[in-house]
Amino acid sequence: MKSTTTRVRAAAAALFPLLLLTVTNGFVAIIKNKCTIIMQNNRCVHRSSPYYDYYALVKGCASTRRWASSLSETNDNNYQNPLLSLNKNLDSLAKQSSSQQLQEPGAASRAQELLQRIEALHNEGYYAVSPDVVSLNSVLNAWARDETDPDATSKALQLMLSRYPNNQEGEENNNNKSDSKNSNRIIPNIISFNTVILAFAKRGASKEARDLLNQMKNATFEGVEPDIITYNSVLYAHAIAQEPKEAELLLKDMIASSSLSMVKFDNNNDENNNNNNITMERRKIIERKPQPDTISFNTVLLAWAKSTQRGRNYARQQKQQKKPHQKIACARAEEILRHMEKLYEAGNDHVEPDVYSYTLVLQALSQDRRPAATERAMKLLKHMEMLSTKEGREHLSPNTVTYTNVITALCNSGDPKAAMKAEILLNNMIDRYENEGGVCICIPDTVTFTAVITCWGRGYQHDEGPNRALALLGRMQQMGDLAPPNALTYISVLKALAHSQTSTGVDTATSLLKEMIDAYDNGNFALEPTTIHYNIVLDVFAKSSHHDKAVQAYDLYEQMLAQNSTKIQPNIITYNSILRACANTFGSPETKSKAFVITMRIFDKIIKTCKPSSITFLFLLKALRKLDTSDKNSNSENTQWKYFVQSFQYCCKLGLVNDIVLGQVKLACSNEQQRQDLFPSKIVQNHAVRMPDDDDWSAADLPTKWTNKASQFQYRR
Repeated sequence: MKSTTTRVRAAAAALFPLLLLTVTNGFVAIIKNKCTIIMQNNRCVHRSSPYYDYYALVKGCASTRRWASSLSETNDNNYQNPLLSLNKNLDSLAKQSSSQQLQEPGAASRAQELLQRIEALHNEGYYAVSPDVVSLNSVLNAWARDETDPDATSKALQLMLSRYPNNQEGEENNNNKSDSKNSNRIIPNIISFNTVILAFAKRGASKEARDLLNQMKNATFEGVEPDIITYNSVLYAHAIAQEPKEAELLLKDMIASSSLSMVKFDNNNDENNNNNNITMERRKIIERKPQPDTISFNTVLLAWAKSTQRGRNYARQQKQQKKPHQKIACARAEEILRHMEKLYEAGNDHVEPDVYSYTLVLQALSQDRRPAATERAMKLLKHMEMLSTKEGREHLSPNTVTYTNVITALCNSGDPKAAMKAEILLNNMIDRYENEGGVCICIPDTVTFTAVITCWGRGYQHDEGPNRALALLGRMQQMGDLAPPNALTYISVLKALAHSQTSTGVDTATSLLKEMIDAYDNGNFALEPTTIHYNIVLDVFAKSSHHDKAVQAYDLYEQMLAQNSTKIQPNIITYNSILRACANTFGSPETKSKAFVITMRIFDKIIKTCKPSSITFLFLLKALRKLDTSDKNSNSENTQWKYFVQSFQYCCKLGLVNDIVLGQVKLACSNEQQRQDLFPSKIVQNHAVRMPDDDDWSAADLPTKWTNKASQFQYRR
């Protein structure tokens, strides 16, 4: 009967070459017109059998193509270990899920389908061996690496739980199977659980990761107990989710159930550190528990460091207590580092702080904008240098990231001399690299140079800043591939030029922008210009001493439109910069007239394409005020004054009036009639507006709906 079935399958297989594995891009066709028989364990399997179409699931992977093409050979050595071949291809699909070069949607689902088909082949007697737990873990790894499917982690969890004996759905599905088939079922192991937890962790799904850990701790899954990798993966989930408090609580739980509990997690740990009270039985139980290691502590440090990162909603998150203050985060990070040092001094070598421990604390300190935090960062850097040189702990030698964090701390400190101190650190790194013959772990890279240039571009030293930024940019270009400048580097240099407010800044900024465009056109995609670069150059125009800055700014705006790029699109900052250039225009009446025309064009564009802001009306009213060359006493015939009144009333309607905007109104009013034009008696009576006098112009006296959407800022001329 079986031989008859085999012949039927062989006959049917003649049609499959036309249907199966029709692959493009030179993929090797596995189905051959000539049937080849492979003998495995006295069982005949036709290569043209429909059961061999599972190879089509792994198409697209280069290694799989080479392996698949080898199937056309009849060398028996190719088939000595089919399970190894299966696991290799499952692993290839897993790598394909995350590889940027080979990434293809659906690789994880194809891996799971491949696993299920091989299991079906084995259960029906057409495959010699059954997939093992390594096969399952490869599929779970494929789901964990899959970034194209938003439900990848849930599918990985569902696949793993469906294979576990305690799973109710799995039990119901297996009631109809024989004991022999149940015996071949793949049982997930600790690697399976750790793979799924790490998948949750990478996506910041801390709740799901923590729930799975709790189930493992409660012996929900027989034979699987959490190990140190499990705990570290959950800690990493809290770090990615920026939940430092939850991460530290989990670490304390780990410490409490380990031998590290003999050293208290606080400052006053001199007492009660005697381990004589620990019984031998208790010690044996403790030793069987997962022992926190350096990675555990570093992951909690990472959680505190990431919690200090400033995002778009950082202030609101702090008010809602979703993010701790930088002061608290830095204090906790430093305290954890001190605890690691005490544990190491007590003989716990597996929690010795490494260079990453210190670097993560420095990362937290770099986001604290207080001068005291910068001083602590410099002190910690010197402490690392002392440990690596005088105490022989060379593995604690500061690396590039360490120095870059300290430079960032200087940049954020507000110290007028911060740029000079940052460049001294940079020069020390370069000298060390040159003295050690090019073999050094602290060679400055693009990020390091950019941080120093940013420090010079803060505007604390207007005279030296642009020259030092340009000099550092030239130094980066000389270093070649060691520290190639990127788009962020040019942003920092352009900002330094914008703060300089010099006459040569316009030409230099324009030259740098052209340099970026040419480099990008020649294939250097790291220097792709964006809207930010154009906006900064427009800001350089607005702050320059050129009398025709408005015309120059508008010409650059037209160049932006001509680029026809999705990354170069004018926004409200673009338009505000052009309005600022118009407002700062001086010179002949003809020059002012051109600036006035540009002002009206840009404001009309703002109304049609985006939402104006308080700063929009600041520069608009300033431009209308300064570009007015007519007699202000003839109000009825003054067109520009009418525009001024209409613009202010529109600003009131949008609720964007603040004290800075009101200051421009005050400067524009030269007589009582103009004041009446701006604040008609009807509006004053209806809205109970207190008419401003000569010395008291405050937005607080205006109706709330005139000011409720206004931004409060300090205007830097």
